[in-house]
Amino acid sequence: NNDDLSLFTELMSPISSAQPDQMSASSLAYLGDVVFELFIRSRYVWPQRRMPVLQNTVVGLVNAEAQSKLLQKFVDNFTLTS
Repeated sequence: NNDDLSLFTELMSPISSAQPDQMSASSLAYLGDVVFELFIRSRYVWPQRRMPVLQNTVVGLVNAEAQSKLLQKFVDNFTLTS
């Protein structure tokens, strides 16, 4: 259906008026969490696991406490620059 294709095209296209440098810190953090969770999911989806095990593993790695510990490991082991 042409309406379905139009909706799909709209959803998959970047927003032309988007200005990432004008986004709030919380909006950027939200997007960062999405990217990080997708990365973690892609790493743990194979070998195949039962969904509850996969979900619990991923949630345990992407929650705020786990991210804080990961950041501390970066700070302790790498020279970070701005």
